[in-house]
Amino acid sequence: MQKHISVATLNVRSLRSELRAQSVLTFLEGVSADIICLQECGLPFRSSYGEWERKWPLGPSLWSGSEENPADGVAVLVRNRGVEVVGALW
Repeated sequence: MQKHISVATLNVRSLRSELRAQSVLTFLEGVSADIICLQECGLPFRSSYGEWERKWPLGPSLWSGSEENPADGVAVLVRNRGVEVVGALW
């Protein structure tokens, strides 16, 4: 059986401010894609992005950032609470 998924990508040009982050994530809740990829999140490097993962209520999310370039940082948002992310290898 074939399963189709839809993927959307968006350049968000920084989510550093709480207001901007909430505005963008609220907008994305209305996007019907199964997976949403965000680029240029503008997030700093952290060993854990738990606070960001909690901002996306519709399923698991993966976040990354960098100290080298203020525009760096990406996120992958999954729009399905039934999906489990078991780990990542870098």
